[in-house]
Amino acid sequence: MEIEETINKWFEKTEDALDNLDSEKKNTNLYFLIVNSLPTFGNYLHAAIMILGSKRRLPAKALLRVSGQLVSRVVWVLKGQDENERQNRLSRWKLDSYCEGRRYDEKIVKFYAGDERALVEKRIKERSEKINKLEKCGIRRLPQPEQIFEQAFGKNLLAVGMYSQYHTAVHPDLLVLSGTISEDGQVIMCDGDTKEPIDDLKFECLIQVYIFFKEIRKFYDLDFQEIESGFQVISKSFIQ
Repeated sequence: MEIEETINKWFEKTEDALDNLDSEKKNTNLYFLIVNSLPTFGNYLHAAIMILGSKRRLPAKALLRVSGQLVSRVVWVLKGQDENERQNRLSRWKLDSYCEGRRYDEKIVKFYAGDERALVEKRIKERSEKINKLEKCGIRRLPQPEQIFEQAFGKNLLAVGMYSQYHTAVHPDLLVLSGTISEDGQVIMCDGDTKEPIDDLKFECLIQVYIFFKEIRKFYDLDFQEIESGFQVISKSFIQ
């Protein structure tokens, strides 16, 4: 329970610290991005921990892949070299969101008929208008996920695998399926899950929280020592 309790404590303290910022810092779209992303991030992360409590690894890793991507994008925005670049990165993320939404709508619209199809077509038109407006301002789409991770975290060994190592949990292939097979004497069993230690995956949850909160606190010049000390104590059991 130490990891779960630590994560809960870090969430509470970080949310309190953000709530106590002065009004000038809170009255920005970057502040809204952070306070909006925290409960969403927590939703995925706590769901992963609950699933790990049931000893289900693959579904938890799929959630960690999603939460890791969210963390990387928020941190990528915050690490713009100045305010103009941070706003530009936020606009690029907005453009990418509209483009991806339109792409999925265009894939499904042909399967609808009547009013339902008309509603999807209306949504495509609305998104296209927003896309055109952003593109006319010179806004580009997001870099590739690997580039976002590199620009957000550099060569940070804790973060380097946060995206790629869980990718196959979202898109299971034959290698994933073969990794779920075990043998017991003459009997071959299809277990439907991988074999990593559950505590190691819970520690990966802690790593994501540590990385995310470190960057948030750095951005607002908030004290990070308590979280840093707590992480170092727990990590001694996992990092040799």
